[in-house]
Amino acid sequence: MNNDDDNDDNENIKKAKDVRFFQLLNNLPYELTCIIKEYAQPITFAVINKNIYINTHFLFEEIAKTKFESYTRYIIRRDLDFPFSIILEKYFPKWLLFKNYEYKHMVFSNYLYFLQYYCIENDSSKCRIKLNILFNETGLSKNQHKKNIIKYIKI
Repeated sequence: MNNDDDNDDNENIKKAKDVRFFQLLNNLPYELTCIIKEYAQPITFAVINKNIYINTHFLFEEIAKTKFESYTRYIIRRDLDFPFSIILEKYFPKWLLFKNYEYKHMVFSNYLYFLQYYCIENDSSKCRIKLNILFNETGLSKNQHKKNIIKYIKI
């Protein structure tokens, strides 16, 4: 429990530093801002607005390539529906074929059902709505209560 509190504190400190950076950047003259933007990495400004994120979201995927599952779970834990919808649209077919995903002594019939469970577990209502919309469009939500999507593993 203590470790989770430390992680939350670290994330809050990092978030406060990011906010402070952009506040200070907005107070600078336009010419200095342009010079700073030339030297800063593009990923720094990806979180400013949706248009910039759409053009630079591939940078997050490049960075998180080795830990893409943890990046996806991070997005769900924070209930970031816009990045989740972009990733979901791009990786839906791949995730549908990713069978028998194991998590905490449970086996899910595919990775999408795990994401649905993870949204519920982390109270991520916006991400869950995006996932349910996709389920309805593709027909995966049909008779879902009858499907055996989770198997529990005994230890």
